[in-house]
Amino acid sequence: MRRRLERLGGELDRHLAYEYGIDPDKKSAFEKWRVSHQPFHWFVEFYGIMHGGGFDVIIGNPPYLERSKLSDSYSVRSYRTEACRDIYAWVVERAFHLKLPEARIGLIIPVSLASSESFAVLRDIVNEHSKQLWLSHFANRPGQLFVGAQNRLTIFLSSGSEKAKLLCSTRYHRWDAKNGERESLFHLLTYAKIDREKIFHGLFPKVGTVEAVSILNKVDGLQTLGMALTPRAKFPVYWVRVPGYFCQFFLTPPKARPEKGGPACVRGEVNSISASDEQARGVIHSVLNSSTYFQFFCAYTDGRHINPSDVTAFPFDINEVGDALAKRLRKLSDRLDSAMKNNTVLWRKSGLLIDSVDSRPLKPILDEIDAVLAERYKFTLKEYDYIINYDIKYRMGQEPAEESPE
Repeated sequence: MRRRLERLGGELDRHLAYEYGIDPDKKSAFEKWRVSHQPFHWFVEFYGIMHGGGFDVIIGNPPYLERSKLSDSYSVRSYRTEACRDIYAWVVERAFHLKLPEARIGLIIPVSLASSESFAVLRDIVNEHSKQLWLSHFANRPGQLFVGAQNRLTIFLSSGSEKAKLLCSTRYHRWDAKNGERESLFHLLTYAKIDREKIFHGLFPKVGTVEAVSILNKVDGLQTLGMALTPRAKFPVYWVRVPGYFCQFFLTPPKARPEKGGPACVRGEVNSISASDEQARGVIHSVLNSSTYFQFFCAYTDGRHINPSDVTAFPFDINEVGDALAKRLRKLSDRLDSAMKNNTVLWRKSGLLIDSVDSRPLKPILDEIDAVLAERYKFTLKEYDYIINYDIKYRMGQEPAEESPE
């Protein structure tokens, strides 16, 4: 049997080489390809298991490597996830093909599975093959799940044996690495049930309570903030792409100045959007600085970058706010803008003095903004309390106002 399987492996190597454009009859090229690609045939190496339909359990921690960093001489063929930018997606897809239909899978992978548009096809595969899916999500600040590994991670547990479909998720967990919280982390995980039919843009929301699920359901809508924007208008709102524990949006762009003197310029990685008029700009400025938006950002994004799509896709219909609430939000925007200027300090980096806002003293104003939004979205008192206290320990702690570069 072993000899027959070895012969089969050799034949399969030749067939696979053809798929990669290699003529197996050209011995030198064929051997070079075998060395570079190291073909592996599961049916040959695990004949008994694969003949029986696949594995009962698959657990692991796939490699995280951007596809762009692979040598041009290596690629995969016929994978739905072939275009995904990280090769861990290939491993996840292959794992589902190697298991029995009722088997279980548990993998530790980047949080992009849950939050990145470019991994939508991988989410489709996970959904298709999972009767029950449990997801837990972990930030890398202030503590890391694995010391020395600066990765934002998702652990997913998939089962195909149950009859009813179920999707459950935790919140986006942070913890203090210095005071023993890592040791208690898994004991404190709580999951919330998510309606697969109400998932925003097909993403897996990072939630862990019924309040968080209810808030996201109330915020969701057909109209988005992007629909209220006017390209190249004279009323811009700015933000820095990499946030800290607050999503900070500005009416004037933050600057950077050479430490040894010289003219100031707009600091790096600043993006902007434009509103149609001054009141609309004030409303948008208030909304995007709110803890309501911050909770949405933590639930649906990678938690590291505020991309333009993370702003424009926020479900907020500015035309339905009403004039009274819009005026209140505009006034709060003016107060917030003044407070941001009063709490701006200079942050030294790479020979520059960079404007950096400490948002902690601004929290009372943010809470007032969230109170207005609570009226708009009809949040309960419990939901409003959840929003203004979301990640409060780390947002109001003694960490720096911005994340330092990784």
